Amino acid sequence: GDVRDYEAVFKACEGVDCVFHVAACGMSGPEQANQIESINVGGTKIIIDVCKQRNIPRLIYTSTVNVVFGGNPIEEGDEETVPYFPLEKQFNHYSRTKAIADQMVLAANGTLLKGGDKLHTCVLRPPGIYGPEEQRHLPRVAINIQRRLFNFKFGNHKVQMNWVHIGNLVQAHLLAAEALTSEKGYVAVSKQY
Repeated sequence: GDVRDYEAVFKACEGVDCVFHVAACGMSGPEQANQIESINVGGTKIIIDVCKQRNIPRLIYTSTVNVVFGGNPIEEGDEETVPYFPLEKQFNHYSRTKAIADQMVLAANGTLLKGGDKLHTCVLRPPGIYGPEEQRHLPRVAINIQRRLFNFKFGNHKVQMNWVHIGNLVQAHLLAAEALTSEKGYVAVSKQY
């Protein structure tokens, strides 16, 4: 389905009690601003609206570290102290729209569902993702190393970037879903990690 198709999303969410919003556009190929925005921002609005209409109490959004990272070192920062990187300074439309959607999901926390309960949200901001069959980052790095063209510099040369294995990211999503329950004291409510 298409995250921009309200009816399809509404149908897909029948009977669920947690939504993992992982849909996104804009990391590969030429930048298509309208499509990127309609999926990343418009699709997120639809997901939030469907959660409210379907009485789905938990929403975990897969954002990106790009919403807080602008190429400069983040030293001794954590989820509570590192602010959003300014939208007007973001390097691409993908990062801008992910930051907007990230803020939308956090702002939706605590809003009323159709049945009277509240929506509980959490945002995960992974860095580069690797794992089996990953075709974006590692194959490109391997080819550049093989060709002796590996001169990857982005911003300050002292900046290091963490990576996350897809298996660990899946586990983080499952733990976030669990942490949005009363049994776990809603410890991840309105949090970003």
